[in-house]
Amino acid sequence: MDAKSLASSSALNALAGSVGGVLAFSLTYPLTTISTRLQAQAQNSSSKSEADPNFYSGPLDALLKILRDEGPKGLFSGLRAGIFAQAISQGIYYYWYTLVRAYFERRLIAPGSKGGLPTWANLAVAAVAGTITTTLVTPAWVVNTRGQMKSKVGRERSVSEVVREIVNEDGVAGLWRGLVPSLILVINPVIQYAAFEQLKVAVAGQRPGPLQVFGIGAIAKSLATVCTYPYIMCKTRLQIKQGHEARARYTGTLAVFRKVVPHDGPSALSNGQGSQRVQSV
Repeated sequence: MDAKSLASSSALNALAGSVGGVLAFSLTYPLTTISTRLQAQAQNSSSKSEADPNFYSGPLDALLKILRDEGPKGLFSGLRAGIFAQAISQGIYYYWYTLVRAYFERRLIAPGSKGGLPTWANLAVAAVAGTITTTLVTPAWVVNTRGQMKSKVGRERSVSEVVREIVNEDGVAGLWRGLVPSLILVINPVIQYAAFEQLKVAVAGQRPGPLQVFGIGAIAKSLATVCTYPYIMCKTRLQIKQGHEARARYTGTLAVFRKVVPHDGPSALSNGQGSQRVQSV
């Protein structure tokens, strides 16, 4: 494939990935909002009650309180920033995935060969594309995460207002808060792929049917989410507006774990995991 054809193919893959990703993201966005708010809770649940409008005891409680206090639009807080982040994330990912894959194929596959890339190379391609995408798009996801939090001004804040708040608090570097756990989360597809291959052989042999593939894929994705979920929570805690109390301010990934586990208990590492698993599947 010449350079012009490769660029065209990369652009088409990027466009298709963006459109599909935005549609799926928009349909499941309320689940994302619920899981993000649960992840962001820094208070010890023993000091709160379900009567507190700012405390959510679980996904259903969060859903009911958001609908009661903010209406259906509360479930879509920050959607505009989220759609932008999702679109450019998918576009950049598939663009770089196509380019990096083509590079590996030129290096590893002999001309005229009908063989494909080895498993390790496929995983490497995904990891490289994911790392590039995460580094470039983290500012958009930071704005989206801030936008999902309950507004204190009685209305949904605009994207420009959120950006100004972040820059005023932490400078331009604040737009990249949570980058480290986000990069760690690049291993999520690796775990999913490994789990899928093992389950496929164990459950259905080498030729599973369509329904089996769907079921195995859902289980593999859930397993990957469970394994990496503490880092999803960590990313959210870093990206939300930092509290004034020392225990509610996080300077980095390790600081989140050091403060969350002693204060909120180990269970805080899985807050919002149920809705996150449903959304990701």
